[in-house]
Amino acid sequence: SINILDLNKVDYQEELFVEVKMDSKTGAAILDNNGEVIPTGRKYMLLEVLALDSKSFAQYAKKIGSSYEKVKGTGILCDTYSYYQDEVGNTVEQRVYNYKKGENIVGEYNQKEVSIPISEVSKIKPYGYENYSYHGGYLVVEYGVHPEFDFEPKFVTIDAENSEQVTKEIVHHQDYRQIQVSIPSFRLDAIISEAFHLSRKEASQYILSNFVKVNYKEVVQTNYLCHNMDIISLRKYGRIKLVDLEKTNRKDKHIVEIWFYK
Repeated sequence: SINILDLNKVDYQEELFVEVKMDSKTGAAILDNNGEVIPTGRKYMLLEVLALDSKSFAQYAKKIGSSYEKVKGTGILCDTYSYYQDEVGNTVEQRVYNYKKGENIVGEYNQKEVSIPISEVSKIKPYGYENYSYHGGYLVVEYGVHPEFDFEPKFVTIDAENSEQVTKEIVHHQDYRQIQVSIPSFRLDAIISEAFHLSRKEASQYILSNFVKVNYKEVVQTNYLCHNMDIISLRKYGRIKLVDLEKTNRKDKHIVEIWFYK
């Protein structure tokens, strides 16, 4: 993800991230005498970067009414955010940023400044992301073209004529799906990172910005220790249950089950 520090470019500022002081050695938040995190005073928005292979990137360009030749070497900004307006009962759509076609997105990635030109701005999401929503928006780029980013696979999408039937066959009508993973510890940031395929830094940022609840209570300590059968929720991503199998692997990592609720 890119940290967007210029808040003049952020129109939707309801859920900004708040930077807090971090211990450079442990990666944990520094707490004051009352056990509270210490804000640095800096706020930002996280823009998620999606990297598509060349064929998929070209297909996405065509999907939004453009062409590969026009978007090659650039980024496509997809930043329309939908939210439910309780008092009216309607779903409202709003752009997160005010970037325009032809401008450059300038932000911070791995503590270094990056600048990506925008070739298109679209509300149409890439294939496989149609029903997936993230409040910070997406910058869609072609994999292998931007060496400043370190990409690792997070999702595998399936192109099918009958996507609903494929989904039913995958989940088998369960109320949840479960996976077995190994974690280095029961720290909250480690579990969030593994369960939702986030970097440890991203997981910490979500926790410190009040996006995480454990057993329905907000937790802002990245080193909070979770326990068997804890229910953990990450806003915009979902809710899971942690099941400790009380086993370790050869690397002394704990083997657990993660239950993802629908």
